[in-house]
Amino acid sequence: MAEQIKILAIDDDNISHKFIHRALDEQFETTSAYNGEQGIAFAMRDQPNIILLDVEMPGLTGYEVCEKLKQLPETKSIPVVFLSGRSSMQERMQGFDVGADDYLTKPFESANLVAKINVLLRYDDQQKSLLKEVEAAKNTAHIAMTGSSELGQIIQLIEQSYILKSIEELADYTLKYTESLGLHCSLLIKKREEYSHFTSTGTISPLELELLKKLRNNNRFNDFSCRTQINFPNISILIKNMPIEDREKYGRIKDLMPAILGPLDSKIRAQNVEDTIKSHAIALNSSFQNIKEAIQMLNYSLRENSKSSHQILREMLDGLSLSLPGMGLESDQEEYILDCIETAISKSNENNNANEDLTTSFTMLISQLEKLVEEQYELLSDSQSATQSKNEEPSSTPGNVELF
Repeated sequence: MAEQIKILAIDDDNISHKFIHRALDEQFETTSAYNGEQGIAFAMRDQPNIILLDVEMPGLTGYEVCEKLKQLPETKSIPVVFLSGRSSMQERMQGFDVGADDYLTKPFESANLVAKINVLLRYDDQQKSLLKEVEAAKNTAHIAMTGSSELGQIIQLIEQSYILKSIEELADYTLKYTESLGLHCSLLIKKREEYSHFTSTGTISPLELELLKKLRNNNRFNDFSCRTQINFPNISILIKNMPIEDREKYGRIKDLMPAILGPLDSKIRAQNVEDTIKSHAIALNSSFQNIKEAIQMLNYSLRENSKSSHQILREMLDGLSLSLPGMGLESDQEEYILDCIETAISKSNENNNANEDLTTSFTMLISQLEKLVEEQYELLSDSQSATQSKNEEPSSTPGNVELF
């Protein structure tokens, strides 16, 4: 199957072509084009699986070539990887803006190039299968909010968000809402210490995901071309088709999104805290169980050792009682030896009693710890029940809301 995969490299540099051929020829069928016009012609003729495109070329630049490729019906769906000696965020954003799927900085390792191609091949396969599913879904479902008030729709979304039980459900419900507004969006949500990404198109390209993460710590609003990313501490949304030609709608969307994302951010933060408490409770319970088992084993060992020591001393005493008369010792010497052993046996018994007291104390401590864990679980359960009781069951999709 690897021999059928076609790679088109568009670059004006012979050395770059030699490096690309050396890295790829064993696995892929590689074709070289030395300027933008030739590359576009080759792409239309050969229909490659992936195009590697240099940014800086005489004549048409890589950005211009990519724009033309994405406008042509024959080549618009072919993944494009930019190759450039520049790695600034501005270059990457410009590449993403003209439709590129990934960005690789020169010089690069052969293994990195092969890895990028394999990721994009998988992404392209997923994209093609999802496009078929999307087309079928469009014919059978129309998700829309056509209520008399956008504020009513926001209230419904916020109310439903407090009933949803997982981050995944929250993301799905939010994307259905943005789809009802005609917006194509991607979400980046913080789940405790990790980030999860979601998109209304089913897949997210490597470059898009990189931009989502890089722009997360920038301003609240990040605008570039027809795209806007809005950031909150626990959620970021990238709107990929802002209506820049309709300034009124554009401004309305930018007003709506913070009103939606603010409460969702609070919900995600609360969900993360709840998940953390649950995780800690489970870990704590497991630790208590391990401590309990360790104490029980220690108690058993102490008791067995005490019994063994007591038995050894008792046997020694019995043996000496039989042997002393034949040793020719004075009576006071015999009495002294026997007293010493009796004293040792007495102390052994005292230690055994102390072990029993220690076991009783540990048992009481374990009981108290188990009670604390049970109370923690009860508090979590009560909190979840209280949250759910305040809301009705969520509908499968956002619906219409009348405020007046």
